[in-house]
Amino acid sequence: MITTIALAAALVACNNEIQSDGTGQQAASGDPATKVPISFAALGGLPQQMQDDLIDHFPNYDITFSALNLNGLKGHAIDDTFPDLVLDVDHLATPNEIWEQVRLDLTDFIHAQEMDLNLFDPGLVEGVNAHDNEEGHIYQLPLSRTFSALYYNKNVFDAMKIRYPEDGMTWKDVAELNKQFAGTSYIGFTPYTSDITLLNMMDEYGLHFLDATTDLSTVLSPQWTELATLFRDLIAPAAASQVTEGNNPSAARSLFAYSGSIAMAVGDGIDLLSEGAKGGQNLDLVSFPTVDEGTKLGPFQLSTTLYISSTSKHAKEAFRMIAYLLSEERQLEYAKAGIGPVIRTPDTMEQFGAAVTGTSGKNVQAFFKNASRPSPEASAYENVALQVAVQQIPGLANPNVSVDDFLKQLNGMINSAVQDSKANRS
Repeated sequence: MITTIALAAALVACNNEIQSDGTGQQAASGDPATKVPISFAALGGLPQQMQDDLIDHFPNYDITFSALNLNGLKGHAIDDTFPDLVLDVDHLATPNEIWEQVRLDLTDFIHAQEMDLNLFDPGLVEGVNAHDNEEGHIYQLPLSRTFSALYYNKNVFDAMKIRYPEDGMTWKDVAELNKQFAGTSYIGFTPYTSDITLLNMMDEYGLHFLDATTDLSTVLSPQWTELATLFRDLIAPAAASQVTEGNNPSAARSLFAYSGSIAMAVGDGIDLLSEGAKGGQNLDLVSFPTVDEGTKLGPFQLSTTLYISSTSKHAKEAFRMIAYLLSEERQLEYAKAGIGPVIRTPDTMEQFGAAVTGTSGKNVQAFFKNASRPSPEASAYENVALQVAVQQIPGLANPNVSVDDFLKQLNGMINSAVQDSKANRS
């Protein structure tokens, strides 16, 4: 959880009406034999607005869209059946052993299109290309970013006569607010309305699950103990609340957006505003809480990234699609639709979410209050550890298990999973 590069080359003008058929394959126009075939695979599927835009603006391309799941390209043949263009997030769909074989340096395409990489947020392009890249190649470009914030329900705060949260709060401030709902019919806080709350907090602490050099778990470090203790302080009260589903991650979103039983929640993007409006809740948001007061140093905002495979026979055409999606015009439209821009211009920030129901009069600018901490180098097996950890984190709320014991158990499980992954890879 995410505006832009200067628009490059001349794109083919669209004079024909082309529509998506809803299955990922566009309706054809003209002679298919003369079209350039491009396969575009995206983790979770490419947003329909982007599919429609590409179809409309590239009538001479025969674009096939497909959705990828976690590790969706694992075991894929490295040949001309591999997708020409891929949208991924931190290689969740493209395992490292595949990525190392299909990555293609985009530098020549960038120069040919005269793209201005300075329009990106400082360090963003370098950050998404940092892993295993001593040569400094540009293998992928960011398309969108996940902006996170602390949401709160004004109805709940009004009922309890408690002052609303404010921009610039720390996690300790949130924990103190959370305590004021103890013993009431409300849950003070839940992190489970976001899939990446823990990752965001790890970023703020500068932590990974694994040491980048040894691939061993780091969760027994003092900083991890501090983070885990804070996380327990935030989630444990919900387990003891009067709301029976209080510590059920799968129920958190509906409880917050529709039932009005949760006071504060973490949200990625502006979808929660829309859902809250549908659920009759008066939701608003403030900046993502920080570790230290006054730092304004938030998490590294998770980016979706675009890459072209080395097996593509139409890399030049595929890059024109990248250039179009990253044009200032398109990125502004996507920002209005609530898709996080990768370059912060005055227009994309001011108009972020303007076309989304429920955002009028809300503190949407809270998404842009914090600066991002640079993401430290990560192990090639970091996602293996992540998949183990996310299944175990709710167990931190168990009062019968100490934080130290929890982390010791997690440490063993992570190291075991990494060893298994290495064995399977060899």
